[in-house]
Amino acid sequence: EDVGSASRWTVDGIRFEMTREIDHFDGTFDARVVLESPKAVAIHGFELPVSMTTRLQIGQDGAFGGVRFHVRGAAGKLVPAGNPGPALPIRSLVVGGQLSKDADRVEVDGLALGVGSAKLEATASLPASDFPHGVVLWGQLKSVSVADLKRLWPRGAAVGAREWIDAHIHDGGVPSGSFVIRLPPAEATPKPLAADAVDVKFEFAGLEVNYYGELDPAREERGTGILSAQTFEGRGTQAQG
Repeated sequence: EDVGSASRWTVDGIRFEMTREIDHFDGTFDARVVLESPKAVAIHGFELPVSMTTRLQIGQDGAFGGVRFHVRGAAGKLVPAGNPGPALPIRSLVVGGQLSKDADRVEVDGLALGVGSAKLEATASLPASDFPHGVVLWGQLKSVSVADLKRLWPRGAAVGAREWIDAHIHDGGVPSGSFVIRLPPAEATPKPLAADAVDVKFEFAGLEVNYYGELDPAREERGTGILSAQTFEGRGTQAQG
């Protein structure tokens, strides 16, 4: 439990095995992992059964040589920090990376997540002491429905734009996009996000948008959007009246 950030980790159903080779240890780890973090800006919690394999390298002098890890998970659930609602299903999670020889940095060179309608692929590099907070993620997103976009929108980022989208856009989705997310440590008293905490560029398609109250909405709208922690800019390139 992290009292400062009001976060709680629970790991149960643990099964762990390790074998020794000449220059390394191989380990397998199975468990159910639960995070509760109601003050975080990106997710408020998740629950996921995971399986992890590790290889701990040992030098000729017996020195620690770093750890390579591979994690898989499925059939879980995630509570995003955006619009309230039921937990989104985690369809799949695959993570690969390594802990450096001096144990001060975690490099995630492959992260693939299927959650709700969305598919996200990312990489990350972070000081081990900051995990799981203070993380910088960069990558690609695919096939995000408008409903899930409203849920996954980081809390505190361009709040007015998110409220307008929530009220005026009802169908369609984001077929592709790129993102850089800088997650600050979760705190009991959340602070405003820094301007560069969120940088998302995406295409949108098939939107139904109510611009003018009682008038018929624009349909099948296409275009591009740019989201930062403070602003949202959308540019439509095609629509049907």
